[in-house]
Amino acid sequence: MKKFLCLISLILILGFAGQASALNIIGGVTWDPNSDKDFLSTSADIHQDIDGDINSATFGQVSGWGFVTEMNGLTDFVAPGAQLEIVFEGYEQAYGDLLPSITGSTSYYTGGLVNIYYDGSSTGSDEAEATDMGDNLWLSLAAHGSDIVANDGTSLQGITLVGVFSTLFQSLQGVGNLDVVGGVAANYFNTNTIETPDGSFADLNFVTAFGLAGGGGSILNADGVGTFTGDSVPEPATMLLFGIGLLGLAGMGRRKA
Repeated sequence: MKKFLCLISLILILGFAGQASALNIIGGVTWDPNSDKDFLSTSADIHQDIDGDINSATFGQVSGWGFVTEMNGLTDFVAPGAQLEIVFEGYEQAYGDLLPSITGSTSYYTGGLVNIYYDGSSTGSDEAEATDMGDNLWLSLAAHGSDIVANDGTSLQGITLVGVFSTLFQSLQGVGNLDVVGGVAANYFNTNTIETPDGSFADLNFVTAFGLAGGGGSILNADGVGTFTGDSVPEPATMLLFGIGLLGLAGMGRRKA
């Protein structure tokens, strides 16, 4: 009987290992929660706009759209004909250069929202398709503000995005953090595991890089790439299975003692 119970416990733990390495499928999207990067989402197709109209109420704001092209090494993370679409907006210039400059610049932003939508029947990969609000909200992310020190030594509060134009690489680079606030996949990414410069914790980190649109267009209207990194939570059933296996082994240990 003891050997039988021990065997059952081992089977459960082995079952956990197999289950943990399985792919999560949430809201039509597949990813591996045990990837080396845990969660790594890449967009090789992302467009960014910066409002350069000084008379506009949104002067200096950053917004844009794009498509997720790879997730934890998978390019077939959605069904054929489906896609994940990214829409970001509301990043307001708060300090530094009002607008990026090809001679070199650093701008600091506050605010911001990133929504990722699942489109089960996409018809293209343009702005109209990406910003179609009729799609299912897969993940909603609010920009995470951090207290940092600017390049000139000024202390800044609530900074959500730092944008730098590199004269060396002739590209506009951005970095920031995000907090999960909604979407069908929210429970799987609300982990607070990304430590920020001021010691607070966010759910995801992002890095973007944009060249000039069309190989020579405006720096305010640029195409580029981006990555989201963070941790994801395994399926609840997986954790329960592992717990049952451990309890079985613990019970065998007590009986043996």
